[in-house]
Amino acid sequence: MPAVLTKPLNGISRSAADNRSKLEADALRHDQVARAAAERGDLETAGRCILMLLECERRRDSQGPQVLQLIKPRPVSRGLVS
Repeated sequence: MPAVLTKPLNGISRSAADNRSKLEADALRHDQVARAAAERGDLETAGRCILMLLECERRRDSQGPQVLQLIKPRPVSRGLVS
């Protein structure tokens, strides 16, 4: 029987991919609400929705593999300098 892949090949877990698509949908919804509010002159609601849209985009972009800071600076050489 063939093996079933449980993880996507791109390295992002299924829950992270689901979360990314939910954040993208939320950002699109906030964009639509902001545009409608701006068209009717409700700038406070439009501004609030734009901020929520930006928060969704920031959270979406932070999803996925995280890279730890593994690169350490080299120790300073204590050799004689002429």
